[in-house]
Amino acid sequence: YAFGESWFQRINPDPLFVEDTYDGIGCMGKSAVLETELGLFWASETSIYMLDGSGIKDIGTPIKISTGSPSTYGWSEVNKGRVVVGFDAKRNAVIFIATSQSLAWVYSIGQERWDFWDTPEYIWSACISPEGHTILFCFDEYYHYLQHATNKRAWRWDSGNISMGEPSYGKFMHRVYYSGSGSTSVSYSLDKGSSYTGPITSPALVPQGTSGSKSI
Repeated sequence: YAFGESWFQRINPDPLFVEDTYDGIGCMGKSAVLETELGLFWASETSIYMLDGSGIKDIGTPIKISTGSPSTYGWSEVNKGRVVVGFDAKRNAVIFIATSQSLAWVYSIGQERWDFWDTPEYIWSACISPEGHTILFCFDEYYHYLQHATNKRAWRWDSGNISMGEPSYGKFMHRVYYSGSGSTSVSYSLDKGSSYTGPITSPALVPQGTSGSKSI
């Protein structure tokens, strides 16, 4: 499929020719379209659409015009800015984020139900974690969307041996750069088996020793 602002086309990928052109239904940009196992979803300025084996559905009809008071949050009424589409695999829900509003219109596919959620500011993109959760990216930060602050699991990363292809030569690693807020616990190991542990911030000096392989 190829999208314009007010049309989209179905293209046969083998001979590369246009099979059908649909006028009046466009897409807001490359971040406003998402392919899932349950169908293709995309957002235009005035509505939201789903394409599955049964054809095109204007699933945005219930949210185009808001009846809320005092604020109006109909999809066709607000200044949405850049639209980012994410997917919550646990709920089978497609998340349409209006970045200028820090708001999300969320469509649960099985229930055909719309919900209205808050989002962090200035979201740039979204992806799905191995557990099926939504990860939102914003400049140099990312958010585990819908994850409660008191229900987080411990996270660990191991670098493995860092020998630069020459394990017989001693090396020095002068600083470890840690990007984020707060502090973390880092273990710095030499190939002789000694290790050091302590909180670090960015940048931080790390203990040194003659070693051909190091790991973090």
